[in-house]
Amino acid sequence: MNSNITKIIEIDKLCKYYGKNKVLDIDYFCFLSSYTYLLIGANGAGKSTLIKLIINLIKASRGSIYVYTKYISYVPERFLFPDNIKTYDFLCTLCKVRGFGATNSDVARELEWWGIDKDKNINALSKGMKQKVLIIQAIIEDSELYIFDEPLNGLDPNSQADFIQVIKNLKRLGKTIIVCTHYDKYYASVFDYLVYFNGGMISEVIKSN
Repeated sequence: MNSNITKIIEIDKLCKYYGKNKVLDIDYFCFLSSYTYLLIGANGAGKSTLIKLIINLIKASRGSIYVYTKYISYVPERFLFPDNIKTYDFLCTLCKVRGFGATNSDVARELEWWGIDKDKNINALSKGMKQKVLIIQAIIEDSELYIFDEPLNGLDPNSQADFIQVIKNLKRLGKTIIVCTHYDKYYASVFDYLVYFNGGMISEVIKSN
């Protein structure tokens, strides 16, 4: 392994239970900095549970997960947007609260690039446009780790291609990217590792050629 490659997430004997139901069981795994990982598996296979553990939304039942950065951007699979707020105001407020460095000008530029009216209320947006807003709130920040849970949901083919270009841009900047998806074929040109989940366990890891 290249000595310059570092771990950004390390998992050791990690288990998560809901009641008596074990939903995640990983003996050991690490995510390396500057690589793109696709988490693949059926619904309930453990992918989203792992993501929630990484971003500290839930706690492990047993074992440890070490995340070696505090600069994380995240696109959830589902999000309840506030009502009666303009897209521009919503994103500017998020950036101000996080304090990662994104400016109001950055917000305006991203909204224009994605074709979203900055003065339109979020509750008036289509599903696809709301998904774009979710993507913008993540990629506008200069984070070290970007996590996307089914980011292509609701996007038309052109917007899907735009998102893949975003991934390529982040890779060129040396960012670590984790994508939870059922549609690995869309990411054929950008992934470094396919991580397959089955029954809460990592069943196979495949490195790109």
